[in-house]
Amino acid sequence: MEYTNISFFDQINSTTKINASIAATTSLPARDILVSDYTLSLFTFVVDIWTNLLLCSLGIITNIINIVVFAKLGFKDSVNISLTTIAFWDLIRVLCGAVHRLYGPVSLASPALGKTWQSLTITNLQYVNIISGNVSYVIGAYVAIERCLCVSFPFKVKTLITPKTTFTFCILLSVLIYGSFFLLFFMFESKWIYSKEMQATIAIYQYTEFSQIHGQRFFEANRFMGTIYPLLSLTTMVVSTSIIAFHLKKSSHFRKDVASKTRRHETSKQDEMTTKDWKAIKMLLVVIGVYIINLAPRVTYYMAMLCVPEFYVMKFYNNIFWVATYTYFVFDYINSSVHLFVFYSMSSKFKSTFLSTFQPKCVTKRNTTSQSPIVKEASRHRVPDSNSSF
Repeated sequence: MEYTNISFFDQINSTTKINASIAATTSLPARDILVSDYTLSLFTFVVDIWTNLLLCSLGIITNIINIVVFAKLGFKDSVNISLTTIAFWDLIRVLCGAVHRLYGPVSLASPALGKTWQSLTITNLQYVNIISGNVSYVIGAYVAIERCLCVSFPFKVKTLITPKTTFTFCILLSVLIYGSFFLLFFMFESKWIYSKEMQATIAIYQYTEFSQIHGQRFFEANRFMGTIYPLLSLTTMVVSTSIIAFHLKKSSHFRKDVASKTRRHETSKQDEMTTKDWKAIKMLLVVIGVYIINLAPRVTYYMAMLCVPEFYVMKFYNNIFWVATYTYFVFDYINSSVHLFVFYSMSSKFKSTFLSTFQPKCVTKRNTTSQSPIVKEASRHRVPDSNSSF
């Protein structure tokens, strides 16, 4: 039975007519096992189009803010470089996700134009979206390793992990991950056809000749890479976080011992320096924790693809596959959108730079004039912090 559109929601469902030859060989009872076509169409409309479109819109704003604030803070600290790189790839991800999902609002005005928008963007922007996510995960794992080494070997690592080293690693990892998925852009092509149902010429997408020759082998490699990158990133983050947590606990006991054996003013100075270092590490632990929460369902999703061959597009578990896909997209876009709130709440320098950059001048002036003379005098004589951004 051929897969045909049965309602308005099906016109904007990204599973429709991926390839005519595949659709013709897929039976309805097999495709809609456990999840009906109507349920999938409704889930697509509510979750993948509107929910993810709102999350992507939020992510565009938050990641632009992150990049601007880190640029103002400067790149003398290697952490700023790695976090800016993550913000850049997160911005690319949510930007592509938002532009692609505009086919939903467009479909409300013109189903034919919406279908064309969907077909032209799903084979390009959606792949950039997925690749950007993998780059972000791997660089997040690099940040976890970097912080783990800094905590474990603080004196040795400081001479090795410099801003230049971090910048080089971020570029190399970005090129490596992106390059490993590059052939994905040659798997599909757009084609213009006349739709009798929509009474208009629309664009659809189909497999290319390259895909028909090498598609099976490449899709298997693609699924493997799509599994191994998140899995390695998740494993690296969990192990690194465990080691950092161990050193945090060990350092806490050490400081207590030092406090009981040294003079009070020396102890206070040492605690102040240590607090600055650990504050940055604790904030990064929260960022890594967000990645771990996001990666766990993603790894499960890709493991299911490897273990169950029928869990894929237009196969036996087609509809369940798309429900799972849209669900992990929600996790992805949440992860790409919330880092601003973590930085703002846990980094005093990030917060102050954010406020000085984006707070209206009238509000800043009012806050300054409302300060007491004692506060103004204290702030005027305040000793600047070190180069650390946190």
